[in-house]
Amino acid sequence: MSIIKRVYSLTKELYTLTKNPSDKEKRDEVIDKLTSLLDEREELIQEIKPPYLKEDEPYIKGILGMNKQIDKQLISIQKQVQFDRAQLKKTKESTNHYINPYQHTSTDGMFYDKRK
Repeated sequence: MSIIKRVYSLTKELYTLTKNPSDKEKRDEVIDKLTSLLDEREELIQEIKPPYLKEDEPYIKGILGMNKQIDKQLISIQKQVQFDRAQLKKTKESTNHYINPYQHTSTDGMFYDKRK
């Protein structure tokens, strides 16, 4: 199998993996799988050297087309992770504030009485 065909098969696998949304519980496994596939694909892309054969042109066009969709989906996954992290941070802060409400009180505007 030529390098371009292997890159095409990895790209297709990435495309199907990113196209299907995953649950929060399975997201870590999906991200690990995506990372390993992207690393493997990157290594193969480094090995691709011109000139390209005529029979490889449809594969290259397919790779480029799927790559645009993969990029969009990876950005979407990244935004979901960032949103979940922000939600988790808010939850932790509100829980800590509920447990100890006077921990972060402001000392601005204190009144000092100078009379004796």
